[in-house]
Amino acid sequence: MPSFSCFAEPGRLSGGNRFWNHLCQLLRAQPGYESDNYEYIFLNISAPFSKFIAECLRGKKIVVRLDGIYHEKICARAIGRIGNPVIRAVFSILFNRLGPRHSLSLLLNLYLHNAKLLVKVAMARRIIYQSDFSRRMWEMYFPRKRSHVVLNGERFRPGLSQQQAPGVIRLVTTYDGYRPAKRLADLIHFVRWCHEEKNRPVHLTILGFQRNRHPINLSLTDLDHIENAPYIHAVPPFKNTEDGFLQQLAAHDLYLTFTFRDNCPNAVVEAMSVGLPIVALQSGGVAQLVGDAGEILPTDEDLAAHFSAFDFSFDFPPVDHARVLQAIDRVLENYPAYQNRVRQRFEDELDLDQVARSYLSMLNGP
Repeated sequence: MPSFSCFAEPGRLSGGNRFWNHLCQLLRAQPGYESDNYEYIFLNISAPFSKFIAECLRGKKIVVRLDGIYHEKICARAIGRIGNPVIRAVFSILFNRLGPRHSLSLLLNLYLHNAKLLVKVAMARRIIYQSDFSRRMWEMYFPRKRSHVVLNGERFRPGLSQQQAPGVIRLVTTYDGYRPAKRLADLIHFVRWCHEEKNRPVHLTILGFQRNRHPINLSLTDLDHIENAPYIHAVPPFKNTEDGFLQQLAAHDLYLTFTFRDNCPNAVVEAMSVGLPIVALQSGGVAQLVGDAGEILPTDEDLAAHFSAFDFSFDFPPVDHARVLQAIDRVLENYPAYQNRVRQRFEDELDLDQVARSYLSMLNGP
């Protein structure tokens, strides 16, 4: 096997970076790892631009891990993020005259975010996509680069999670960002509906919530429910996964997420690693990640569209509350079977050792 190295930023605490740091710790213990004299280096796309440049100048071959590429559908709010007033005015004029054209969305995302990301990927020899959805979103730019899909993984912790006592349905979700596409507002609306319309004892814990980083589509009423409703419990961010985070996850019946076009949400992997089944919408890479270890509900998402609502526009597919509640009931009525399926997902694909072997397999061949 060729010699290799890897680079991680230990100060970054988002879910994807938690996975990357764990993976790099494991890779450093594998045969062929070298701290300096190596042929290949694994880099996350979030690594500094200067790191990509430095490795190229040293003649190293970069294998880059990709999650998502920005795909915001052009709208007035997104144009407002442009700092240069002249360029902002040009985009505003074109948008008012032409509407939400694909070409305008492409240019806007290139200007705001994607140009630097594309240059990073151009410097790489090989690509590791987090999911088939990630590949579909990126491959239009790099159709000929050697690539492979490897889902995020974790260590499975048997016995950490047990079905909670009957009487209350205990749901948990993780929120470590401000993006409306995480659909926190829709989760709040669902739990309110369960109480106000169905009189069902559904409780939701939100791990990692910060009031000063809430999404812009979260109303004051939603914030009031998060902070004051007896059936919603907001927990501030943890410093790391060893600081009670996994124990908090395990103290629930299942993990619920409505995340939209998420490539491979590591929060879902972490929840499954403590044995929790998942209830989610069929969007992005979630269904590929979960498999049959939960309930995946179809939506009317336009799967053919490259650009969509994400950070600044909120025209997400509607959530059928009744179907979500039915899915939760199915999981709870067959809980041991779903937990066995969760365990099987790790045996089949999600175990961190297996993920590391898949990464190293990218080093073989031309």
